[in-house]
Amino acid sequence: MADVQILVLDRFQKLYGDPKRSDMEAFFEEYEIALMGWNEDVLRRAVDIVVREHEYPSWPMPGAVHKACERVAPTRQVTPNYPDPERVHLTDQQHAAMDEAYAKTRAVLQKTADGLELGKRPLPDTSRPAFEKMQRESKNPTLHMTPEGLTALSKRITGERE
Repeated sequence: MADVQILVLDRFQKLYGDPKRSDMEAFFEEYEIALMGWNEDVLRRAVDIVVREHEYPSWPMPGAVHKACERVAPTRQVTPNYPDPERVHLTDQQHAAMDEAYAKTRAVLQKTADGLELGKRPLPDTSRPAFEKMQRESKNPTLHMTPEGLTALSKRITGERE
């Protein structure tokens, strides 16, 4: 964080002024994310490249600086850059809620897998004759068919006109 702030953001601010963005905090955060893990030397040399090659009076995009870092050091030279604990810290209550949600999801998935008996049951027949047979034998036979034919709703759904 400190390296990116000092070596990149402060220098760009001196050169280009304040970025013209509606959410500057989010814009700066994108730089932090794009440049996370590059060491000080690589960042300094990459910013020099970007400043020399950037042709507009606006801020370069975070990706341009990242590409310059990759040019300077094709194999990444990572320095430990641990995320801010304030941003990733979860309370015990949040951990408990996540564990509970995970357990519920696993239970539902397991029930579904057990109910399907994966690979043991053949797939249902979806041919038209099979579907018509299913309609005839339905517990609610007037849902889609009446003695006169399709119901008005079914005609509208299938696009059948009178």
